Amino acid sequence: MYHQRIRNLLFLAWLVLASFSGAAQAQVSVTVTWNGGSFPSEPGWEIVNTATNEVVMCRQAGAGPHPVLTVLDLAPGQYEVTGWDSFGDGWNSGSLSISVGGSTVFTTSGPPNAGYAPANNNCATAPNDPDSSAGAASLGTFTVTPPLALSLTKTVGTAEGVCAATDSITVAAGTTVYYCYTATNTGSTTLTTHDLVDDQLGTIFSGLNYSLTPGSVIDTVSAGLSIPAVINVTTMNTATWSADGASDSASATVTVSAPTTYTVSGGVNEPAGGAVECLPAVVASGGSSTCTATANPGYVFTGWSGDCSGTNPVCIVNGIAGDVSVVANFAIEPRPVPVLGMGGLMLLSGLIGLALYPLRRRFG
Repeated sequence: MYHQRIRNLLFLAWLVLASFSGAAQAQVSVTVTWNGGSFPSEPGWEIVNTATNEVVMCRQAGAGPHPVLTVLDLAPGQYEVTGWDSFGDGWNSGSLSISVGGSTVFTTSGPPNAGYAPANNNCATAPNDPDSSAGAASLGTFTVTPPLALSLTKTVGTAEGVCAATDSITVAAGTTVYYCYTATNTGSTTLTTHDLVDDQLGTIFSGLNYSLTPGSVIDTVSAGLSIPAVINVTTMNTATWSADGASDSASATVTVSAPTTYTVSGGVNEPAGGAVECLPAVVASGGSSTCTATANPGYVFTGWSGDCSGTNPVCIVNGIAGDVSVVANFAIEPRPVPVLGMGGLMLLSGLIGLALYPLRRRFG
């Protein structure tokens, strides 16, 4: 138990370190390019992370010439660009472009309404110039995606050849389920070499050559793979899809339900006549039970009623899908009629003759 706790603590520590490591690796290099135009010292702009409301870059209007090239390390997400001009006559052929991984994701030639702002007074808190009357104008948004990024989903169902819609189902023990893995390229670079490993099912494939372009999706069912598993106990398994340095993990859970059971009860029509026993008395759905009728001395079994029929004192009920009730019927055992042999008949005839002799003498 002590060693297990130590392993659990080490695993939690690894998760924490991995989360910090993942956060650091999530930063994406973004290039901001400025073409100053006729009056490069007048324009200004601000770049804000729309999720955190953080100003990640700000250049004051009228503060002098701005750097032609600026490289920012930004977290993946959406960003808004707001612009001003200290003279109020627009950017005069000035332009701003933003690129990720060599691909331009945003470009602007300045605010359409000239965007006047007082010089040196418009780099403050997000999302806009604190003096709204200064004419700050939103120039649009752009999205930062890592050059290498992958998103994985894992679903499970009971139909082969179908990607189920859920990652959690409940089944009876012994059910065959089918897993589906779906990978989406959420980055900006095509992924070409793929590996998929499941911690319960092992390696699904390794070194698979497939060009997964940015924004496109592939799943194992569409790829012609059937990934079944027979589930006897509640199972959660986790898979990791890796491609060219990008990876993601996803889990699915299959819960084994308690078996449905039914009762098998036996009764008698006459308590003194005998007894009935059904074994087993509790049966799983689809199971069977054997009922046996036993007559007491002086009684005989005459047949079944209820969910059994016939006159065989042993009745087997198969394919049980609900509670079962049987009744064993007993009757008093009939007494045999005496049968006289030849000697008995001669004796009976003699006795009758003696009984009739006085009558024959009297009536001649």
